[in-house]
Amino acid sequence: MSISSEMLEKGSEPESAEALKKVTRFLEMVSGKGELPPRLVGVSELPLEEIKTLLKESGANLRIGEAEATSLRHTQFRELDQGKGPGVVAVFGPERAEEYLRWAAEASKEAGMPRLHYRDKPVLESADRSRGLMHFLAWNAAVVTGVKSPEEVIVELNQRAYNGHRAKNTLPPEKLAIMFPEMKRVTTMASFPPGILPEAFAKIIESGER
Repeated sequence: MSISSEMLEKGSEPESAEALKKVTRFLEMVSGKGELPPRLVGVSELPLEEIKTLLKESGANLRIGEAEATSLRHTQFRELDQGKGPGVVAVFGPERAEEYLRWAAEASKEAGMPRLHYRDKPVLESADRSRGLMHFLAWNAAVVTGVKSPEEVIVELNQRAYNGHRAKNTLPPEKLAIMFPEMKRVTTMASFPPGILPEAFAKIIESGER
């Protein structure tokens, strides 16, 4: 699934369609698209209000408790009942979250993302290969609830995108160093599959509109 003209037009107010275009362009910048190379993005480029508007319109719950907010600040996300999971469920609901995670697992497998291990053992199949896209769902939950600051969400977005391009060797190291100046791979942060963030965001919106 990709962000199509049908998605932009179906049942959308002009403001919502324009907001989706703006968010898509932003995610293409950091994720890369076709011949468009990825690059570091700054806080001033973050379409924060547009992301919040689209997630609210798709049914995201903004009223979460302190326990769920604490969950979204967690560094790990392997299952919906631990780490960032409870916070994600509070924002998107269990069915919507589970649908997205099923899609993320398949999309990550198709993208050829490496298998993940924890303490020298394979991660559970539900999180295998797809931890980066799992964290993208949690990233959106943190954005819409304001649990993390714009500075925090930009740092995470850039790092996970960079890690993905580094892992998949989508650009020569010298070119990647230019597009993401002074960044180094952080092995404790799961990576996004290159080029997939616009599609992932569309999946999140779509799953809430049915």
